[in-house]
Amino acid sequence: MPLPDYISVRDPELSDVKNLTDNHITLWQRIKERMANGEPCNKSVLRDDIKGMLGDRGYKSFGKWLDKLVRSGVIGVRRSGVIFIPVQQ
Repeated sequence: MPLPDYISVRDPELSDVKNLTDNHITLWQRIKERMANGEPCNKSVLRDDIKGMLGDRGYKSFGKWLDKLVRSGVIGVRRSGVIFIPVQQ
């Protein structure tokens, strides 16, 4: 599956995050799409989504990309694996 055209476009929510790759942005966009559509958004389904888009490379590096977004405060992950976007103050 080819990468969407919008992956190189930075969302305002990512403006303070340094050293993002297109892969981080792809993951971020997928999280937002799932949430906007009311679809499940957890580590398992996102890993499958990314693997479907990027193949084995996506599967192997998914954890690093997810951790980067968590460390940057853009997303959070509950113990259950459910991903959420923290409310910005």
